[in-house]
This record gives sequence, structure tokens and C-alpha cells, in this order.
Amino acid sequence: MQWIVGILLLGCCSTPFAASFDCGKAQTLVEKAICQNPSLSALDVELAAVYQAALQSIPDKSALREQQRQWLLSTRNPCQNETCLERAYQQRIDTLRTLMYPHLERNKESLSLRYERCMQQTEGVDHVMRACDYEETDFQEWRMQRAYQQLRKHLDQAQTASLQEVQELWQRYRDTHCYFLLEIDHGTLAQAMTSNCVMNLTKERAAKLEYYLEFYFND
Repeated sequence: MQWIVGILLLGCCSTPFAASFDCGKAQTLVEKAICQNPSLSALDVELAAVYQAALQSIPDKSALREQQRQWLLSTRNPCQNETCLERAYQQRIDTLRTLMYPHLERNKESLSLRYERCMQQTEGVDHVMRACDYEETDFQEWRMQRAYQQLRKHLDQAQTASLQEVQELWQRYRDTHCYFLLEIDHGTLAQAMTSNCVMNLTKERAAKLEYYLEFYFND
């Protein structure tokens, strides 16, 4: 009840954040909560993007649409606080990524064969290569997050805190390192190099976390 009252009070005086739907037409308390919370709004946008990507990847689109409808009705909408909503969104995003990627073939360098085919068709065009990198980064990000979450299950509280700190430091390094080029050169070549850098470092981090799982926990 306290959460509901808070949302009603916020609705009268705060500015909605961007979400995947029109916040000006938000009607339910859950929709209003998403519009008033920047983290939930970002998760809603991310889920919408992953869902659309899944629709393009999965043959049985009608079944996926029905699953999404059921998730809204039975998992997201009954939530009574932000913690529940955040957990529901994160789990749904992970589920959709798992549906998209589990059988994606990879080469010996852990790049997807889909990425290889994509790059072969770019004809050296920068913005097309960036699109290939962005799609592959989504896959490598899924690999990394899956390994990260599995690794956490084997660790105690102190070890988990250390892992989280390392992961946050790594992400700051990746973003600072890869986006440095854009600070000195905004050309299309620099943009292509940046997207490729992000993809490759994410792939390397995913491989490292997977190695920890296999070497220390045979997982």
C-alpha cells in the first residue's frame, strides 16, 4: 500500500522517464511506476528491444507473443513494489536472450557464425559493420551475463561482493577504453572501431568468466 500511495503522489508532480510505451497514456499503477522510475524505464526499453529481436529469431512467433502476454498478466502486473518489477524484468530479459542464443553456432574464437556471415556481406561499409558488431555484442553480453550469474551462485557473500566490484571496474574500463576514440574523432571509421572494440572486449570477458566456472566449479 505504501508503494501505491507513493506512485499516486509522484504522478502529480514528477516528469515521466522514457519507456517503451507512451507514458502520457499510462493507466495502471505498474505502468505509472515504470514511467516514474529511470531504472525501470530503462529495463522496459531494453525488454522491448530484446523482445523484438527474439521475434525476428524464433520461428514460432505466435507462441512467443502469447508467452509475453502471459508474462505481463501473471508476472509483471501483479508486482507491488519496484524490487518485484526489477526482478521480473531482468528474469524476462534473460529468458528471451536464452531463447535466442542457446544453440547459436560459434567458431573457435567464440564469435558466432552469424557474425561471420554478417561481416562477409558488409563490403567494407562502416555503418553495416557496426550493425554486425552491435548484434554480436548482444550475444556476447548474454554469454557474459549468464556466466556472471552462474558464478555468483557458487560464491559466498564476500566473494560475490568482490566479483561485483571487479565486474563494475571491468565495465568502466571497457567503456572508457573503447569510447576514447570518439572523443578525438567522430568519423565513421572511429565509430566502427569503437563498436568492434566493445564487442571484442565483451567476448573476452565472457570467455574469462566461463573459464572460471569450468576450472573452479566444473560448471
